[in-house]
Amino acid sequence: MSLDLELYKERLEAYKISGKSGKVNSIKKSIINNFYDNPAYFDVLINTAPRGVHLLTKKDSKGQNKLLCKPDENINIGDFVEWESNTYVCMDIENDNSVQCTGYITKCNNTLTFQTPDTTIHTIPCIITDRASVYSDGVEDTKYLSLPDGLIKIVVPNNTTTNTFNLLNKKLIFDHSKDSVYKVTKVGKVLKQGLIEIIAEVQVCDPNTDNLELNLSNYIDTTEPEIPEIPPEIPDERNYEVILYGQDVIPIMQTGNYNVRTFDNGIETGHEVRFEINNTSLANIKSQDGRNCVVATNTNFSMGEVKLKVILLVDEAVFVEKTIGITGF
Repeated sequence: MSLDLELYKERLEAYKISGKSGKVNSIKKSIINNFYDNPAYFDVLINTAPRGVHLLTKKDSKGQNKLLCKPDENINIGDFVEWESNTYVCMDIENDNSVQCTGYITKCNNTLTFQTPDTTIHTIPCIITDRASVYSDGVEDTKYLSLPDGLIKIVVPNNTTTNTFNLLNKKLIFDHSKDSVYKVTKVGKVLKQGLIEIIAEVQVCDPNTDNLELNLSNYIDTTEPEIPEIPPEIPDERNYEVILYGQDVIPIMQTGNYNVRTFDNGIETGHEVRFEINNTSLANIKSQDGRNCVVATNTNFSMGEVKLKVILLVDEAVFVEKTIGITGF
């Protein structure tokens, strides 16, 4: 069972040793000695950095867990915690961390998507809940909770990305749904240091501005339009050429790959061809698709030479041949 911080406080008071670093260090050492063997021990990522912590589920809440750091390690409000394939946000910490830093983490239940003025699209794990309290103890594992008056609350960490983007009066879209379009009416960064609280009201989806696929409104597309290639003019007089590529030798029990390029008056055309082989007792065409083929040797262990013939389908008078040696291993 995890060592309880309140128990340590009571012991310190009972023995009148509060503030004596020697006793505090003794308690820290005792915690560290049993830290990794504790059933509550888990490996997590805190802001992408690997950490070992103790995690306890609070009995009086939904979706929130108590996180105990190793002595002399910290967690801050707004930190992301990755635990068992889920993302959590540290919503609160205990003020007294003289022995062990304690944080309270709540599981993210949605993703806030927005585009910064430099056109970068950001996706930030978030917690969507009701307005009953500024920072709820936790929420059900639902995608979002809307109030009778159409308001929801979104909580995200206040970090270098979220703090620089002005969300006020911006539209937010969740779950790629026309029923989950909201407009931000309030952004609070003061009430709880390290977190941003966003209040948003439901909006009617506007197909002209709301991109449900990207969860973005007024999406700025920076993709340059493709310029269609204008095919070169081909002279009336045809001058076809077929070039065959592939290996000269195939060991028995193996295969060889062959492909072609076709030209007309020196301009590559992409015309299709047919592959034929002259001696099927040594090898055969395993597969072909008009531009490529696979030649496989037969299983009779015979060796010799075969000719692979490539015939241009638009003009079968045009062909090319290649001699292939069937050799031993």
